Amino acid sequence: MLHANSASQNRPAGRNFAMRRLKLLLILALLPVLMTHATARSQAVGPVQIPGTPLTILFSEDASIQVRRANAFGSDLSLNGMVYPNFSEYADSGIFVHYGLDTIGPNFEARDITALYGRFQTWSTLSAPSLGGSGAQADPYHLHASLQHTSGVTMTVDLQYVNNRDYFLLSWSVCPPAGGAGFITYLAADVQLTNTLPESSQSVFNSLTGAVGAYHPVSGWSEHFQPLTPADAYMVSNDVVISPTISRPLWDAIQAGQNLSNSTPPSSQAGDNSIALQWNQPVNDCRSIAVEWHVLLGPSIPDFLNKRVYLPALPNQ
Repeated sequence: MLHANSASQNRPAGRNFAMRRLKLLLILALLPVLMTHATARSQAVGPVQIPGTPLTILFSEDASIQVRRANAFGSDLSLNGMVYPNFSEYADSGIFVHYGLDTIGPNFEARDITALYGRFQTWSTLSAPSLGGSGAQADPYHLHASLQHTSGVTMTVDLQYVNNRDYFLLSWSVCPPAGGAGFITYLAADVQLTNTLPESSQSVFNSLTGAVGAYHPVSGWSEHFQPLTPADAYMVSNDVVISPTISRPLWDAIQAGQNLSNSTPPSSQAGDNSIALQWNQPVNDCRSIAVEWHVLLGPSIPDFLNKRVYLPALPNQ
């Protein structure tokens, strides 16, 4: 009787164990499907769009930025990105911070097409980007986002754009963790000024203003960063094919946390240009940066060098 009672008492426990095991197996079997569904949902959100005219600015939660210029390469706005790849809402550009041994930047690994795979630690969202404003002179479009990294580095980003302007204001503030070290921050982009290959853009730098950029003599488009916070270094580089790899000296320097070279390729070496600015923060403290990002038809290189390319500043700048 004792044995029979023990068996009857164990049957419910055995059935419960079997049910728990079955549920676990079902969860494990469905896990890849659930993860794929969650990933698809997160990717479906996409960048936050500033729907301006003539510039449409797409800001991703990982601090990459695509800029579309109406009718740059045709009537389809989705193909008029001015940063590689021009047909994608995700661009090979963004705000980077070198802290400690790592450089933090956009999550290029999540992109279908990128030339920067596997180079950087990635930002994560602290607060999702929020968009406001109407684009009017007195009420610019404004976007605000907060990001963080596992090292404890945090960053806030703000964009402002007024319709009918060829540029927008980009500002960001970086704070290292308490008791940490200094850092370097960069703004960089693989600019695309034509939708035909080879690109053959020419690099430009204005020593009076610190602006750095590129100009395509055939398409007529130019793109440049105008630092409102004086930069510590600048660089323009061409992506050079060296079989079986491609040399990308600008991106190599940012990845390694090195100083940019304060150089541009000679005019005889027109090519696929990437442009960047650098700011150093040698002590453990926050640092704020402001830059105008220009995308316009022209000017010619002489106009650029003669400082005749800048428009009035944005309001509350």
